[in-house]
Amino acid sequence: MWVIHFEEGRSYTIRFDGTRWSRQRGAAPSDVTVQTSPPEWVKFLSADLEGRRRWLRERRASGTRQRLDELMTSFGAPR
Repeated sequence: MWVIHFEEGRSYTIRFDGTRWSRQRGAAPSDVTVQTSPPEWVKFLSADLEGRRRWLRERRASGTRQRLDELMTSFGAPR
């Protein structure tokens, strides 16, 4: 489970249950937490794997290496 904190106090929790993705408004206990803006999140989603790794490091995303790697690869990074 990941929590994305956007500007102006907006947060979303993203989950994958093995079959379906879901999101809910608000923060919940999570494996990964990221602080960003909507335009910066789009940059993450459109980056290749190395770009995503760098992006997560620069934003000081919190979570274990395994969970950060899952986030990095879950949205089909461009090659």
